[in-house]
Amino acid sequence: MNSKRRNGASTMTEKTRIKTPGFSLKGMVILEQVGSGKFAIHEKLTDDSWRTQEAVDFPEPNGKGVLVPMQKLLWPAAGMPLDYGDEVALFNQVMEFFEKHEPLRDPNSYETLADFAFLTYRLDFEFPITPYLNPLGPKGTGKTRLLELLAQVCYRGWLVTHPSPASVFYVVDRFAPTVLADNYEFWAPETRRELDGLFNAGYRAGTVVPRRPRDESGGNELELYKVFCPKVISGTRVLSEALDSRCLRIRTARATEATPMFIDERTATELRGKLLAYRFKHFENPIPRDETIKNQYWRVGEIFYPLLTVAPNEEVADKLADFAKGIYSEDIEEEASSFDADVVKAVTEAGPLAVGGKLTIANILDAYNNGRQDDEKINGRRLGWALKRLGFKKTRLGDANNRAIQLDKPLLEHLQRTYNPQLTDITDETTISTIKMETQPA
Repeated sequence: MNSKRRNGASTMTEKTRIKTPGFSLKGMVILEQVGSGKFAIHEKLTDDSWRTQEAVDFPEPNGKGVLVPMQKLLWPAAGMPLDYGDEVALFNQVMEFFEKHEPLRDPNSYETLADFAFLTYRLDFEFPITPYLNPLGPKGTGKTRLLELLAQVCYRGWLVTHPSPASVFYVVDRFAPTVLADNYEFWAPETRRELDGLFNAGYRAGTVVPRRPRDESGGNELELYKVFCPKVISGTRVLSEALDSRCLRIRTARATEATPMFIDERTATELRGKLLAYRFKHFENPIPRDETIKNQYWRVGEIFYPLLTVAPNEEVADKLADFAKGIYSEDIEEEASSFDADVVKAVTEAGPLAVGGKLTIANILDAYNNGRQDDEKINGRRLGWALKRLGFKKTRLGDANNRAIQLDKPLLEHLQRTYNPQLTDITDETTISTIKMETQPA
């Protein structure tokens, strides 16, 4: 190649210029656009050492042209990577940045925010799953300010409100930023309907969402958009059940003391330089996936696994593990108080009345409705739907009209463990290593 990128000038005028905010080739090179309109390039040398330097372009690996920085970034750009000392010191600096600018209801939330920021710089080459954050609070409690702070220190922190669905799909597919969705509940209903797939599916690596081409030139071919990236979704109301299960809530609060009117951008720029150095360092030796780790916390375990892994020390990991156990226990208790839990209880109580392994719907209905007010009682149709959802197979007992279920004891025992928190062993002795686990479908 006849590019003189090492001295900051390029003679590669005959090649196609491909604008990009960054690029990586596993185990070889990683680059990111910095504030000077150049790339910071971290590459492996022939002696297996690594070096970092600036350049105005970089050869596209497939020979299609030359990579050049974008004219205008959608997020705050970092300067050249800066030495950050040790990771604990950097973590504390990021945490202090949030503490200085934003009051939060739970002081432990600052550690979650700093850890999430760390994760965004390593997600694309180390983890197949990401948690989302959900800043939640009444109007006037600093949710937008919190997203502005996250935009300053997260990897490609893209703060967006009331966008077009096409723009979100395009940016996420091409650049995998940290999407910071401000006041999501107030976005146009049609926008949220179109973006449901992106938000619900985008916490797992490799997931794509098909969409029709934006114009007729695409013919009948569907366009497949990659949707995996970190996301933060703020609002005043709890999100839908599916989206909420992917989120960690950050409760915002009104300030009781004076806070800076403006964000300390000088400190933020310095932190982005240090965090870019942190990204480059971990790119050299990414953590291999441990196939032996098990997941006993399901969705909660999935979304906490990367956070626990990037925690800079055991103290932070312990606090995050306690946070995870608390959320898991709350989920179990919520399930235990749900309609399905009451149905499982009714099947259990009516179980001794089973004949030949068959239990009538009428017996279960009597057990469910016993002692309830008239407006709390249910009919056989609603009960039948619940039993089917829980996995019981329909059958008949004697008379053709005598509807029943097959009393599957292993299934019932599994449902009892699922919906009864007393049967779930969550204790203070639960260790971090048992919360770190291999990701599994929830």
